[in-house]
Amino acid sequence: MINVGFIINYRLSGWLGVSNYYKNFLNSINNIKNSKIKPIIITDYHFTKNEKLFFKGVKIIKTHLVDRKSRGKKIINNLLISIFGRNIFLDNFLKKNNINIISHTSYLGKNSNIISLKWFPDFQEIHLPELFNSKQILARSYDIKMAAKHSTKIIISSTSVKNDLKKINNQAYEKGLIFKHVNEIIKPEKLKNYHYLKKKYSLKKKYFFLPNHFWKHKNHIVVLKALNQIKKKLNFDIISSGNITDYRFPNHFEYLKNYIKEKKLENYFRILGVVPFEDVLCLMKYSVGVINPSLSEGWSNTVDQANCYGRKIILSDIKVHKEQKPFRGVYFKKHNHKDLASKLIKVSSLKIKQKAEKMHILKAYNDSKLKRKKYAENYQNFIIKISH
Repeated sequence: MINVGFIINYRLSGWLGVSNYYKNFLNSINNIKNSKIKPIIITDYHFTKNEKLFFKGVKIIKTHLVDRKSRGKKIINNLLISIFGRNIFLDNFLKKNNINIISHTSYLGKNSNIISLKWFPDFQEIHLPELFNSKQILARSYDIKMAAKHSTKIIISSTSVKNDLKKINNQAYEKGLIFKHVNEIIKPEKLKNYHYLKKKYSLKKKYFFLPNHFWKHKNHIVVLKALNQIKKKLNFDIISSGNITDYRFPNHFEYLKNYIKEKKLENYFRILGVVPFEDVLCLMKYSVGVINPSLSEGWSNTVDQANCYGRKIILSDIKVHKEQKPFRGVYFKKHNHKDLASKLIKVSSLKIKQKAEKMHILKAYNDSKLKRKKYAENYQNFIIKISH
């Protein structure tokens, strides 16, 4: 058995997309028949009971060595790796606990005997540098340079993101490995029914679903502008869920709310905030379609989940969305609200044949289940190969 460690030492609710990614990924590994690898979470003493329940079934080890609140430890760790090529304290801890590999979450140094695989979800700063201050861009650049020098391999979620990496650091690009993840979802017939949703969220008519956090690069404004253009002939709502806090732009949500109020869109655009994961999937399943207007993604969970349920999905025309190729995808020009408005009208007017739709959803789910199994097995095969 190969023990693979994942250093997860942040507040899970503050980074839900990544947290769900880890949960789905670790569950997929644990579901491999006759698995040869065992995932272990390495965290600090700030890890809560609820966070432990979130990763139910995964072994968890706590240590002060990865304390999220100790900036000094982070600085010392980077200094030790930069000067000596490894952090002897962390190395000894990992060896003591029989951790053979650290995956996704850290680099251990070029002189460490323990394999480290560093994951980069995306390189948003390439496409949207205006969303970062100079300190943030410098920190991201430093992280890539350190990973290029001090990780064994670098994990990338898509070909588009790997191509971005080539523009930044060729050494890192040469170490890059692509693993296109697939989300673990609930079987369609096991989801709660429409009446549950209708009562809980006061649904009054058909709706599109936009399950993206209210971060600036998620591009909610183009959706609001599209709604404003067609609001007099709407026969649908847009329901949006997600975290309302953008740490880089704390006033962004207020800006969106003010736009909604100014253009009188309250009756057409509803904000639910963070909702339970199963409700996200329910809202997706019973929607007219899903919207992802994002200006930058690494590999979109929203697109993947919508595809798993056979939903129509209206997407911004960024490269990674085209790479994902959802089989019921409809693309619009990412900054063009008029193009989006016409696509919303077109998709909302399509007639749904219930029997065909049911079969469509079942096929999409079964396809995703096979892809998820293959994804976990490919990862396991790589771990076995790199360990020898």
